[in-house]
Amino acid sequence: MAAWSIAQSWSVTFGPLLQSLADKVDALATSFSLGHRPSGSRDPFALRRAAQGVVKILVEGKIEILLLSLIQGDDALVAFMEDRVRFYFKDVRGFRYDEVNACMAASVSISSKSRMTRFHMDSPLELE
Repeated sequence: MAAWSIAQSWSVTFGPLLQSLADKVDALATSFSLGHRPSGSRDPFALRRAAQGVVKILVEGKIEILLLSLIQGDDALVAFMEDRVRFYFKDVRGFRYDEVNACMAASVSISSKSRMTRFHMDSPLELE
């Protein structure tokens, strides 16, 4: 069974994806600026879920936006999003941890196209 895909499951347009992306990024940036960060198993504002939504929208929606340009200035938020990108490719998409770490080390941007071209597409969970 293939992984659920935003682009494949729904008949969506680019506008609603961008609106959802902006909403999630705004919630994350605001929460982090106020000091509300997930710690351990504690995540009362569902920030991990919002971050996973951002990553999923960028990758599966094939949206070419540099995430770091939206969240720059907050090192804790950048590190948090990088962790969520690692989680997505390792645990959701099924890539090996060394592949994920190598790709993350090769680039500081979190662009879906650059990430997807660095990962070979013979994962058990392909988008297409």
